[in-house]
Amino acid sequence: MKILELGLLDLNLEKREKFIKSFINNKFSKQFLDFKYFISRKFSMKEAQKYFDLKGRYLNRILTFYDKGYIERKKINKVKFEYMLTKKYVSLYNRIMQEAKLFQITPSFNSQS
Repeated sequence: MKILELGLLDLNLEKREKFIKSFINNKFSKQFLDFKYFISRKFSMKEAQKYFDLKGRYLNRILTFYDKGYIERKKINKVKFEYMLTKKYVSLYNRIMQEAKLFQITPSFNSQS
């Protein structure tokens, strides 16, 4: 992600394309991109679990994205939070999609998208 933010791939088009292909096909990057469904929506942990068809008390990916600043949360009662993707997520998502479009790479999203 820092590579894109710092513009380190702007010098070599071939390496840029290779990086974007690898990035989009990476398991964790796909999880990142799958959150596009929640752009401009507030969601609960339970809604995300249902969307991704995952079981368990928490989705670690949400907590990781929260720690990295891609998701913000607001406490709605003693134990429940409401989540929303931040401008940082939307900006990076748009940059990745712009790069993918440039190289005609079609990312695969969650089947429910």
